[in-house]
Amino acid sequence: MSEAHEILVERASRWLANSLHCKWVVTNAKPFSNSEHADAIGWRPNGESTVIECKVSMNDFYADRRKGWRCMSTGMGFKKYYMAPKGLLQLHQLPPAIGLLEVCGKVVRVRLLAQGRQSRDFASEICLLLSQNQWGKDMSVKETDQADSAIAAEATSAGRED
Repeated sequence: MSEAHEILVERASRWLANSLHCKWVVTNAKPFSNSEHADAIGWRPNGESTVIECKVSMNDFYADRRKGWRCMSTGMGFKKYYMAPKGLLQLHQLPPAIGLLEVCGKVVRVRLLAQGRQSRDFASEICLLLSQNQWGKDMSVKETDQADSAIAAEATSAGRED
């Protein structure tokens, strides 16, 4: 994954924790039992899950459209979002019910709210959570100040303003 993609994944993690108040957030999980590998997924205390797929290019977005769980009402997440740099994705390009988060500098803006789905792959979500626990991975929410510092340092070293 590219550095730009990793920065978006970190932003997605913080957005889930801070804006949606998710108590458990997992990033870049690839459990063996799941075909879906979400960039970020978070769970609120009531069990509602939100998946965020980060896109840094149109090629990445178009490749993602071939994945069945993106186009249909299957896959993980009660709600699903794409997160991308401002202006990369247009609303008419999105599958139904999927929201759009745009990143511009340090600001994440909800351009389109995701709609709750009637069904989701709850079994895959449980498998993902169990795989994180099995490998002893920390699913707690990171301190946002540390994450902001790390992203700012990374962006500065890459010669980008963020």
